[in-house]
Amino acid sequence: MANHRETLLGIVTELTGRDPQALEGLMQEPLADVGLDSIRQQELLAQLEDEYDVEISPEDAVHLDSLAAIERFIRGAQ
Repeated sequence: MANHRETLLGIVTELTGRDPQALEGLMQEPLADVGLDSIRQQELLAQLEDEYDVEISPEDAVHLDSLAAIERFIRGAQ
């Protein structure tokens, strides 16, 4: 299985069409700046829930405002 970052960036690439290498430099940026509007953010979180068999509550989702925050959450949930 790919590491968490590779999986995360792969899903974001599918959702946005952006190059995974370009996304590496945007890990700390707000999700909207990465190209994820609110609908795509929900799609991303749903795919991650399926991929990692975790539940991301609405309370947790509010704090997942960057790719780095999402990556930390997934690591902590494992």
